[in-house]
Order: sequence, then C-alpha cells, then structure tokens
Amino acid sequence: MKTYDFVEAVEVLKTSETTLSELLNKGVIAAAKFGQSWCIPEENIDAHIRSEVARQTSERVESISRGEKPKVATARGNLRTVKPDLDKIAA
Repeated sequence: MKTYDFVEAVEVLKTSETTLSELLNKGVIAAAKFGQSWCIPEENIDAHIRSEVARQTSERVESISRGEKPKVATARGNLRTVKPDLDKIAA
C-alpha cells in the first residue's frame, strides 16, 4: 500500500497546508496519525479527488441548466464562480 505523509499529500492535492489540515481533522480524507506524522493512503486521496471532481462537475451542470453562471463550493465550503474559460467549455 502506497502512503503519503502530510507534505507529499499537499503536493499531490495541490492545496494549502491549512486546507489539508482541515480535511484531515474533519475526516473528509481518511488518514491516521502516528505520533506527529500523518499517514494517508493513496487510495483515500484518489477517492477524495474523484469525489470532488464528481461534485463540482454536477454543480456546474446544474447551474448551467438553470441558466446561471456556474458556481462551485470549494473543499472549504466557500462558493466561487467558475473561471470564464470553463464557462465556454461547459456551454
């Protein structure tokens, strides 16, 4: 089983340390902490990425079907408008 430590997971997810800390502490990404080190199985990171792709894609499609500019909730729960280049691709 391949695992990542905290720093490696930040790089793989292309996110901030703060965001990853929140995801781990809330249990959004399943992981274990041994002493002061996180051990995050690769399949849990993959599952989180797949889940976010599906969720965000669904939200964009729903927004477009309602005639709205697509907005998605970030992993931290903030709502943001999708960049214009994604609007063109989805339309």
